[in-house]
Amino acid sequence: KSICWGCRDLHAPGTPDYYPTDKASVVEEWIQRLYEPLLHGVYKAGFTNSQEDYDRAIHDMFQALDELDEHLGKNKWMLGDQLSVLDVIVGVTLSR
Repeated sequence: KSICWGCRDLHAPGTPDYYPTDKASVVEEWIQRLYEPLLHGVYKAGFTNSQEDYDRAIHDMFQALDELDEHLGKNKWMLGDQLSVLDVIVGVTLSR
């Protein structure tokens, strides 16, 4: 957030705002909702020491993926009609 907002003065006129202040609470809500099961969940599943922990992490991760699938089935981007830092965060995680 601080990088996106701190560099705004350097943007050329008309540059898209990938972390819009009017939607910051929505971005933060999604990050909170996805952090444990998905953003951190891929590591929990990959580096677990027990089958039980692995099964739990995979279950939580697939629930988060189902939520993303449902949301993105109705929206072009995570914030609806505009590409945002949230799409980058989710996209990088999914590409691993």
